[in-house]
Amino acid sequence: MSCGLNANTLAMVQEMQMKQGSSSSVSNHENDRQKREQLEKLVASKVRAREEAKNVTDWTRTYASWSSWAEEEELREKIKVLKKKEEDSEHRQHAGGCNHDHSAERALVDKTTEQKLKECAEFRDQGNAWFQEGQYFRASEKYRKVQIWLDYTFANDDDEQKKMDDILLPALVNLGICQIKLKQYSEAVNTCRLALQIDDSVVKAYYCRAKAYRCMDEFDKADDCIADALRIEPNNPEIRREYALLQNKKKRYKELSTERAQAMFVK
Repeated sequence: MSCGLNANTLAMVQEMQMKQGSSSSVSNHENDRQKREQLEKLVASKVRAREEAKNVTDWTRTYASWSSWAEEEELREKIKVLKKKEEDSEHRQHAGGCNHDHSAERALVDKTTEQKLKECAEFRDQGNAWFQEGQYFRASEKYRKVQIWLDYTFANDDDEQKKMDDILLPALVNLGICQIKLKQYSEAVNTCRLALQIDDSVVKAYYCRAKAYRCMDEFDKADDCIADALRIEPNNPEIRREYALLQNKKKRYKELSTERAQAMFVK
C-alpha cells in the first residue's frame, strides 16, 4: 500500500491522479518557468545598471551597485532552484512516475515489525490519554496513526498477528467513538466495520455502529446493530439505553411524518 490507503481507496486516488495529475504538473511546471524567466530579466536589468554605474563617480551610486550585486547573487540562487524544479518535473513527466514524496512511507516500511508494534502501542496509549480528557480530535489522530502504521505491517506468524490485532482493535473501537463525538457518522460506521472484521464479538463496535446509524436516521440498520449488541450483552445498561433512544426517535420520526402528511391536506 501507499499513502496509508486501503486497496480500493488507493485505486480511486490513482485514477484521480491520472486524470488530474497531468494538468496539475503542467500548470506547476509552467508557473516555475515563468518565475524563472522573470527573475532572469530582473538579473539582466541589474547587470546593466551595474555596468552603467562603473562610469559614474557618484559614491552613492557605487554603494547602490554593490547592494545590487548582492541581490543579484541571491536572485541567481533562486533561478538555480527553479531550474532544478523544472528539470525534476520534466524527468517525472517523461518517466511517468508519481509526483508525491513517499520518503515517509519508505521510512515506515523499512522499520521492523517489532519497532512498528512498539510505536503503535505508544500511539494508542497517547490516544487513550487524549480520549480520557475529552480531546476527541487529538485522540482520533493518534488512533488513525495506529491504523495507518499497521496497514504497512505484515505478520510473519500467528503470534505477531495477535499482537497487531490486540493493538489495532481497541484503537479502531475508540476511533469510532471519537468519530461519533465529532459527528463523523459515516466514518464511524466504516471504522466499526473494520473492528468487527477482526473480532465480530466486540459489543462496543455494534453499539457504536448502532449509534452512528441512529444519528443518520438509518433506523433499520441501527435496529440490526443494536440487536447484535443485545444478543451478546442483553443486560448492558448502555446498550439498553441506546435501544430506548432508538425506539423513541423512531416513534417521534413517525409522528412528525404523520403531522407533515396531514398538514399537506389542511386548507
